[in-house]
Amino acid sequence: MHMDTLNTSASVGSRDSSMAVYRRIRKMIFAGKLGAGEALSQVQLAQEFDTSRGPVREALRMLQREGLIEAEANQRVRIVSFSASDLEQLCAMLALNAAMAIRMGEGRFTAADVATIERAIDRIETLGAGTGDNDGRAMGIDERRRIAFRRLLTVLCRHSGAHVKQLINDILDRLAVVRQLYTLSGSSPPYPLANRFPELREAALRQDAVAMAQIIVDKIAEISRKAVIFLADHYRPDMLDTYVVGARAAVAGELSAASPNGAMEGYDTMTIKVRALPGSRLECVVTPS
Repeated sequence: MHMDTLNTSASVGSRDSSMAVYRRIRKMIFAGKLGAGEALSQVQLAQEFDTSRGPVREALRMLQREGLIEAEANQRVRIVSFSASDLEQLCAMLALNAAMAIRMGEGRFTAADVATIERAIDRIETLGAGTGDNDGRAMGIDERRRIAFRRLLTVLCRHSGAHVKQLINDILDRLAVVRQLYTLSGSSPPYPLANRFPELREAALRQDAVAMAQIIVDKIAEISRKAVIFLADHYRPDMLDTYVVGARAAVAGELSAASPNGAMEGYDTMTIKVRALPGSRLECVVTPS
């Protein structure tokens, strides 16, 4: 660890010392001064920041919640490194959770919701054509596409309940971190947007939550496959494909699938029936077969 680069004004007794440590380490990670896999010591950090271990510990917790570091034994942490497999898992989780979140909105979408969805689609289609203003920011079109797609997901998932929305936001935040870290290495994949959005617009006008969920699953899968293969051209995203098939079937109401790694011991297959209940809840019945 290159501790000589960690000079800061954070000190013992400062109410903002934890935030100061957090911001400085975070800035160094995104500046490439702390590389993937590099170990950090609480003791050394406290010495270099001229503060106690308490603020350092809290700063590291914030970084860990953000997905930038991972804890190890002996009170040490390490800057995270991401593989194609890690990216695939995050994308698979997003596809499945977003699909079910949109499905939970069945019967709850309003005319105002539809209008908001259409505006989000308009923005994506404008960016997909390679146009659109810079919104006053020095931001590349790939980043604007990512933000526009996230806004679309936000409105589509708005009726899924606070905890589900938080879960999806956490996954999206983690994916944004992954993308930013790969951008530092000069290998960030492009953010493609293909032409499934006319179908999404039609489904929104019908307020058809099942169709919207399945279209979004396909869109997430398309973006994710290209990103994973861009990072590792010989990698096969089989897990992602399995989750996509499962998500499409689950939002339609019934799914039959192989039992993963003995999750239901003694049975080879299971049937999962999912239906929406009042109050943004889902009923999931698993039957061995």
